[in-house]
This record gives sequence, structure tokens and C-alpha cells, in this order.
Amino acid sequence: MSIETATHEPKGSPTGGCSIGCASIFVLIGLLFPFLHVLGGTWEGGGMMLLPMFIGLPSFVIAHILAIVAIYSGAPLTRRAGKRALLLIWCSIALVSAIGFIADTFFRHP
Repeated sequence: MSIETATHEPKGSPTGGCSIGCASIFVLIGLLFPFLHVLGGTWEGGGMMLLPMFIGLPSFVIAHILAIVAIYSGAPLTRRAGKRALLLIWCSIALVSAIGFIADTFFRHP
């Protein structure tokens, strides 16, 4: 084994970046779109739920699949991107849930 191959890191794959992209789409369309409409008082229900459902849910599932593949990858950068994608998804869900709970508790109209 030569010195060149001994210090060479495994080649990364695009699954890490794709998982972050899908996670970002989920956060923007699946969480922020409905949440901002609810906070702004412009939520009409029904038809407005189609966009988050048809784009947000598949991106949620695909982001998780790609993140798991990236985590089991041999390249450190790909593994880190997969972990960050999962962190982005679940921290944003927790943040939106906490803000929604606080808003519902303090600003509930009788």
C-alpha cells in the first residue's frame, strides 16, 4: 500500500447533500407554510393542506431514507450531512411544536 492510498479518505456520495435538500424542502413547505398561515390567520384549511401533504410528506420520507444511507456511508462528510439532515428535520418539528403550544396557551381566544 502506498502513502497516497493510505491517507486517501473514502469518496463521498451525493446522498448527504440530497438528504439536506429534501429536509429543507420539508421544513419550508411541510412545516413553515402551514405554520405561518395559521399564525397569520389566513389558514383556510381543506385545499391549503394539499401542498404540504403532497410535497412535504414525500420529502420527509425521502430525506430520512437518504439520511440513513448517508449515515452508513464510509465518507465522513457524507455521514455528517446525513446527521445534519435528521437534526434539521427533527429540531424544526420540535421548534414549531413548541411555538405552537406556547401560542395556543397564551393567545387562545375564548
